[in-house]
Amino acid sequence: EPRPDVWQLLGGLAIGYPFGFSGTMLSPVHVCLIVTNEYFDSNLGRTLVSLVPPSLIVMGVSVILSTILL
Repeated sequence: EPRPDVWQLLGGLAIGYPFGFSGTMLSPVHVCLIVTNEYFDSNLGRTLVSLVPPSLIVMGVSVILSTILL
């Protein structure tokens, strides 16, 4: 059985990890996000909206990187 190509594995990792991380950070049930919002008495909706632009940048860079690797 042939081994998977290393570049395909790296390309999949380059897109899978950032998207999974961004999904976790944007989840309204993420425990760290809830505890932080309660501690600082901040608005969960506004916090989530402020996390969207950095997440989109990370996901965009991961798409470009995975395209280069694949």
